[in-house]
Amino acid sequence: MGTKLNYNKNIEIKSIPQLVDELEGALGVNNSDTTKPIDFSVTYIPTNLIVNFDFDLTQNQIDTCDNTVNNFIYNPNYTFRRFFKINNSLGDPSKLDYDILGLNKKRVIIKGELREVGYYCGYNPTANTFSDLVVLEKRTYNRDPIGIATSRNQTSIWYLNDGNSGLTKTFTKYYTEEQGIEEGINRRGNMLSFAKTSLLNGLKEIYGEPTNQSYAFDMLTSVKTEMEYFTQGYTQPLRDAVSASTKPYLTEQIKINVIEQLTF
Repeated sequence: MGTKLNYNKNIEIKSIPQLVDELEGALGVNNSDTTKPIDFSVTYIPTNLIVNFDFDLTQNQIDTCDNTVNNFIYNPNYTFRRFFKINNSLGDPSKLDYDILGLNKKRVIIKGELREVGYYCGYNPTANTFSDLVVLEKRTYNRDPIGIATSRNQTSIWYLNDGNSGLTKTFTKYYTEEQGIEEGINRRGNMLSFAKTSLLNGLKEIYGEPTNQSYAFDMLTSVKTEMEYFTQGYTQPLRDAVSASTKPYLTEQIKINVIEQLTF
């Protein structure tokens, strides 16, 4: 049936969006996120505010709603806090090409796939930390039975000045057969880069620098052919070569770590 609450309140109409946010936070319900089921609606006419819930409220929830409405005070800074960071306005930010705005990119690569790209205002190169997220891309890939990418789903989230997400949109990119093959080459190239980093770091912990670099070069030279196979899609020979290597500076743990980076 739901619960309908009536309040005789002379609330400025411009404050209703903020009141909606206050109710969402106090009750853990949703009204503004269109990607989720809507739990309640707010209707305002002069001197009368109606809050209509799609479910029955407990008495505790009714009291919380009453207190939120009765204690509500309009904050004149609210609108600014609800501006999108990327354009400092309420306007739709999805038309902007944020890739050319000079934002700092934080990439998350898992098993060679670029899964996330965060666009940040701030970056500390000394600590390698990012701050003030503006846009976040989340990606998932669809592949055929042999692993060639056929499409990619991307969810882009634009953030507000108050740090909350303000707009979410999902896009799908379809790959031609040639593009899918090229994506696979790039993916395996990323995996090789992570494997090389794992090798260097493992050797560094034992032998320090620059000895680790000379050992890593020796190891990579010994599996040059297998690395070329790996990039082109024939991946098992490189894992086998690392596992079977008798290089005296390689420990079993280094081998395990490197092979993990080469495994899908």
